[in-house]
Amino acid sequence: MQRLMIVALFVVAASGVQAQDAGPGFDCEKASRDSERMICDDPLLSALDHEMSRTYTLAVETPDMDPDRLNELQAMQRDWIKRRDACDGKAEDPRGCMISEYGMRMYDLRQRYANARSDDDAGITIGPLPLECGGLDQVPGVLFINGPESMATVHHDQTWATLVQERAASGVKYTGSAWNGDYLLWTKGDAAQLALPDADQVDCLIGEAG
Repeated sequence: MQRLMIVALFVVAASGVQAQDAGPGFDCEKASRDSERMICDDPLLSALDHEMSRTYTLAVETPDMDPDRLNELQAMQRDWIKRRDACDGKAEDPRGCMISEYGMRMYDLRQRYANARSDDDAGITIGPLPLECGGLDQVPGVLFINGPESMATVHHDQTWATLVQERAASGVKYTGSAWNGDYLLWTKGDAAQLALPDADQVDCLIGEAG
C-alpha cells in the first residue's frame, strides 16, 4: 500500500540509500556551467539531479508516448533547465532556488506522467499524494523527497513550496517558504497538519496517489 511505503521510506529511511549516494544525471568531469559545478559539489543537489534524471527518463519512456506529447515534454524540460541554471546568477539564495526548482519539476513530472511513478523503489521520491484537508477550496498535494536532507514539496493553488524537515518531538515536521509566505507540514502516520500562508492550520489525511 502507498501509505506503508511512506512509513518505510521516510520513517525507517531504509530505501533509496543508493540513490542518495549516486552522482548527478550528467558527467561532472564535463560540467561546463557554474550551475553544473555547483550541483557536483553539493551532495543534496547531486542527489536531486540524479532523481530528476531518473524521473524524466521514466516520463519519456511512457507507453504509447506520441510525438507531439514527447516534443512538449522535451521542450518543458529544456525550459526548466534554463530556470534552474538562472538560479546561480539571479537568486539571493542560489542553492535554495535550485532546490525549489527541483522540487517543483519532479512534482510536475510525477503528477503528469504515471510512468514516472512506476519504479519508486529505485528512487528517493514518493507522490504526489493528496492532502485531504477540511476547509480548503482546493486539494493540496505533497511530494516527499528522502534525499541527504528530507524534504517535502507542497502544491496548492498554483504555488509550490519545498519544505525542509526539522527536528520534532513527535511525527515529522517540515517548514519552508515561497513567494507568498511561510508553510508548515507536520505528519504523523497518515495524519497531517498543514499551515498555508495567511491561513489557519488545518487537519488533513494523506491520501493515495492518483
